[in-house]
Amino acid sequence: QVKLLRVLQEREFERVGDTQVVKVDVRVIAATNIDLQEEVAKGNFREDLFYRLNVVSIYLPPLRNRREDIPRLIDYFLDKYNRLNDRKLRRISRDLLNVLLRYPWPGNVRELENAIERAVVLSRDEDFTEDLLPLSVRMFAQQRRISQSSESIETLTRRLADQAMADYELREGEIYQLVIDQIERALIDRALARCNGVKTRAADYLGINRNTLNKKVKELGIEALD
Repeated sequence: QVKLLRVLQEREFERVGDTQVVKVDVRVIAATNIDLQEEVAKGNFREDLFYRLNVVSIYLPPLRNRREDIPRLIDYFLDKYNRLNDRKLRRISRDLLNVLLRYPWPGNVRELENAIERAVVLSRDEDFTEDLLPLSVRMFAQQRRISQSSESIETLTRRLADQAMADYELREGEIYQLVIDQIERALIDRALARCNGVKTRAADYLGINRNTLNKKVKELGIEALD
């Protein structure tokens, strides 16, 4: 750091093993992915060097905070690596593009570039499929699908509760049991249909005791095999 500070401040340096001073006139562009002010506070980076370098600062947000750049970067890297590898990978589905837009990209643009290069190298035709992506992105896509499925059920449940309270507004004190009966009837009916009407298999599928299922079938008037 001391030698670099001398170059920036005095615009001169000495080659290794030489005593002759060399004058320079250069413009320095420096980049970092760490917080240099924090490093200065910790004593890991010289304060005077920091201020010598920090004449004009350009803050580039992480890729996850500028997702609008991702489609353009994908197109650029596809063009680049298709040419280099004599491939024609191009067609990307909307669902897969949404995965790439939502993935946090902790490695920023370099990670995205590596992912696209990998996909191009492994491709066999024009279709950009999920299996061409790195494991970390595929795992993210799978977790996102599971999360969306859970959110969908939660949304439907809230909608059902709102609808039930609206439909049964005049039956105060009965709403809970009316809704539970309808949900149980629909759930048991679907389970029986899935298990060809066999109650033992339906009970196992739902994770309830067969006696409980028999009781519910009778109470709710559901048709089932013995």
